[in-house]
Amino acid sequence: GIFNDRLSVFKTRLLPTAQQLSNKAEQARLASREGEAKILDTVASQLLNTIHGFLKYPTDFQLEFDDGFAAQLAAWMTGTPQLRAAICNGLADFIFNMADFSMLAGDDALYFPRGFANEQAEMNHALFRERFASKFLPCLFNIAITSECEERSFVLRCCEAVLSCVDGVVCADYLNKLMARLPAVSGNADQTTALLDIASSLVKYTNGDLAGLMAVAVEGVTTTDGHIQKRAYRILSIVQQHNPHLLLSDHGIISRVFVDCAVSCDPSARKQRFKLLSQIDIASINPEVREQLVPA
Repeated sequence: GIFNDRLSVFKTRLLPTAQQLSNKAEQARLASREGEAKILDTVASQLLNTIHGFLKYPTDFQLEFDDGFAAQLAAWMTGTPQLRAAICNGLADFIFNMADFSMLAGDDALYFPRGFANEQAEMNHALFRERFASKFLPCLFNIAITSECEERSFVLRCCEAVLSCVDGVVCADYLNKLMARLPAVSGNADQTTALLDIASSLVKYTNGDLAGLMAVAVEGVTTTDGHIQKRAYRILSIVQQHNPHLLLSDHGIISRVFVDCAVSCDPSARKQRFKLLSQIDIASINPEVREQLVPA
């Protein structure tokens, strides 16, 4: 596969070729040659999907990843669903790889790709973080909200990667906007699960107040919808990891989440429920609540 190569190859060779094939496909469709058009579209899509490989340790990222190329990727993610997975996975791999590489040194340098060094990874990561990360977030959030649940995982992975490059204040602002939007979609389970999925990504990187989100999650575990329950427990688990005292400071919430909802927990949400329970310091809970909690 493609690895540790030049983005310029994609931009100057594969991209123009794919565009030419797409134009020919359109001409074939106008001439009612549907079979030919389908073949041309397939080949063009295959060429464009190589972007995932070109984002794996690119050797010329500083020169080739500019505003125009970033805008092109965002446009493809939004308007061309068949390219969405390749671009989202490519961006996520790029960010995580650069972040990991920048921390390697010494003997670990033996595992650097050809022509690559941790200084280059640091510069690549810094460039994306400072110039491009915030530009991708609105696009990614809109896609996550409108995507089907089963197609959302790679979009959310890309969201998390990009969010790791953004200041916690920005994440807090997005989380506040998301919280304000939740009441308007309370009757729409698909929209609610999408927003909770995004919230579970945002909460890992925000430096804002999490009390409001925790209250929403507590309401979520009391619903009868297993998809919402699952996401609500996941959010509470992440909150517990990042702020262990917030959840334990309210014994009423502990009782409501673990005791009152023990029987009504949907089978699809049990794994997340048990994960949260395993994070709780039982000894720090009010004895009366603890007696009910342990058997639950």
